[in-house]
Amino acid sequence: MEYKYLYIDDDPNAEDAESLFTEKFGEDSLVTKFSKSIAGWEKQQEKLDKETYNGIMVDLNLNDQRLPTDDQAKYSGTEIAQRLRTKSITNAWPVVLYSANDKIDFWTENKKSGLFDICISKDWKKKKSYAVNLYSLAKAYKIIQSITTNYDNQLFGINNLEKINKPFSNYLKKISSNPTYIIAQFILNEFICKQGILIDEEVLAARLGIDKEASSDWNLVLGNLDFAKYKGVFNEGWPRWWMYKIEEWWNEEINCEDYLISTPAEERVKVIKEKLKVDNITPATPLPKAESDLFWTICKGFHKPLDPVDGLAIQGQENLFSWQETEYVSIEAALNKKNKKEWKAIADIEQYHFKKIEKFYGEEEK
Repeated sequence: MEYKYLYIDDDPNAEDAESLFTEKFGEDSLVTKFSKSIAGWEKQQEKLDKETYNGIMVDLNLNDQRLPTDDQAKYSGTEIAQRLRTKSITNAWPVVLYSANDKIDFWTENKKSGLFDICISKDWKKKKSYAVNLYSLAKAYKIIQSITTNYDNQLFGINNLEKINKPFSNYLKKISSNPTYIIAQFILNEFICKQGILIDEEVLAARLGIDKEASSDWNLVLGNLDFAKYKGVFNEGWPRWWMYKIEEWWNEEINCEDYLISTPAEERVKVIKEKLKVDNITPATPLPKAESDLFWTICKGFHKPLDPVDGLAIQGQENLFSWQETEYVSIEAALNKKNKKEWKAIADIEQYHFKKIEKFYGEEEK
């Protein structure tokens, strides 16, 4: 199947999005068509209705360019998103903000509005291709919109989600009559992108006690854990693993005397090597100013394994759902403001403790 995005921008010299994002995914393909923003909304709507699209990419400002009055768009990317969302029951499309770096903060601050599903910086080529995320978004929307029965299996690739996590299952049922974009964003933001029921590759490595960057056999480990790979909606763009399956594997297959959470990293790696017959995996070690190697999360500053007891909770997690886990930054990263844009600030509840830490290390350096 072909998934087609329309990319709307006011820059007549914008790069051809068709070449930027066109890609094959097995039997599927992703195609993005560029369209210069059009002055009148009615003409823009006509363009949207002219062909069948599966998603929209739009710049935030559509009137940055100095164009003749008749060519100048008098609406913004936000307005396009708002209009599409009001039609979302019959015309469910993912809406992606594709904008300059200085507009990313706008998306972060307005994320809860639900206007945009994800944000891609125009500086993306310095990081990675987002084609797979666009493809995954469009495919997930189509699946969500088409479901009539067997909700758990079609969405998540498993039976009886309620048995795995009842609060999440109940909440999903509660919003199941909402427009597609609300369900899609709930699954993406509160299930896929939060550690808990599912975990990402960095947290998986931490929980196995492995320094994945220093382990040439890391992909062999991942291959052995394919049974735990999440295969539901959004899996192509956001690879995840079922945590309950990892724990079952540890208890039943690895058959270690201790629970995974209470086993030191070196011991975790030792038994994994023996069981999986892999040699080149290296135990993770504590970050500076951390002591424990009972790793269970990552430091959001260094993206390295961290035991939560050695971390400081990050601001903005006061209203987590019961299935979501708290995110932390290490003392070292907090003191040195490492990658602070990613974690913003220490939680209020940690501020007194952090001031004591700052004072201690400040005096130690003297």
